[in-house]
Amino acid sequence: MLTFFTLLTAMIGFLAVKLMKLEIFNAVSVILGVTVIRLLGSIGFVFLILWQGDENLLWFVVDFFIIYLLYLLFDIYSLIANLRLHSK
Repeated sequence: MLTFFTLLTAMIGFLAVKLMKLEIFNAVSVILGVTVIRLLGSIGFVFLILWQGDENLLWFVVDFFIIYLLYLLFDIYSLIANLRLHSK
């Protein structure tokens, strides 16, 4: 599961950097877009694991969304901290 988050972060980060360098999109649309892609990728990963029918599915879903929420909180915190530096 941590490998999934590592790969997802690397791919989303690479995509965000490429889109920001194009200068066609503004930063807000890029951030919202990659957040939606990350959410859809995470939901797809959960459904893939649920489809395989491993045991302890409830604990997997609970653990996954706890880690996802912590990841999301870190992302929001880093975004706010970055915006505070640019607003001064």
